[in-house]
Amino acid sequence: MENTSGIECKRIWKIMKNKLGSIALLMTAFLLAGYWYSFHAVIPTYQATATLLLIPNETAEDRTLTSSDLTLNSGLITTYSNIAKQSKVLKQVIQNLGLTISEEEFAKEIQVKVLPDTYIIEMAITDQNPEMAKKKTEELAKVFLQEIQSIYHLNNIGMVDKPIVPTQPNNIHHKKDIVLFATIGLITSGIFILGIYLLDNTIKTEEDMEEYAGLKTLGKIPVQEKAEEIIQHAQAKSFATECINTIRTNILYMNSVKKAKTIVITSCMPQEGKSFTAANLAVSFAEANQKVLLH
Repeated sequence: MENTSGIECKRIWKIMKNKLGSIALLMTAFLLAGYWYSFHAVIPTYQATATLLLIPNETAEDRTLTSSDLTLNSGLITTYSNIAKQSKVLKQVIQNLGLTISEEEFAKEIQVKVLPDTYIIEMAITDQNPEMAKKKTEELAKVFLQEIQSIYHLNNIGMVDKPIVPTQPNNIHHKKDIVLFATIGLITSGIFILGIYLLDNTIKTEEDMEEYAGLKTLGKIPVQEKAEEIIQHAQAKSFATECINTIRTNILYMNSVKKAKTIVITSCMPQEGKSFTAANLAVSFAEANQKVLLH
């Protein structure tokens, strides 16, 4: 079992080395895509934030606030924060600023967050225009505070931090985007290699034949550019002739015990060199003083 696992790892490593160029192209493509997405495709948006303080009247006395006070009133603060997205507040802000968007669209731009165990609410608005993001946030905070004071008659409320004009987009992170696309490229490359590993079951080298088919390789014959069928005499000292003689020697050695008298030469597809191999092996055996009948 361990031997098979080693063979499979070796095969995967071999595929990776053979497909190194393809992997490099994939990674380059994803890095370029990440660069284009981060620097050109993403429309920058800006977020302005206002911090509001809302202290219920029953805790407004000059005394130290306890954790029980915070727990009891946390529900009230959450209720107050929900008013920020009510139709009345949104409609008033849209009217005050002369906006041309609907209440639903405006509500999607608003983020309201209650800080845990505090009376502080953070109110943020995102817009493609940084100046408009600041104006919307500031106006929303004012209208919201007025509404809270009108409904609950709270006196201990106010804006702790006014919104400022943001200078950096809140949705653009160049390094993060490129690292993300590079990670996707690595995963895609891994899937690509795994796909080849699972689908490609072809034999390409002598080592593949021995490792995966369990068959002994007798030798190999280089591809012949010329159309000569018999090269034993025409190219007696060529590399191809030496390869054929090596195959003959290996056959004789392997056949020293069995004494088989028939050799079958076959292939998976036509025009793969069966006739060439058979003819030249016959000549090679004949030159070794073996009786040969080529059929």
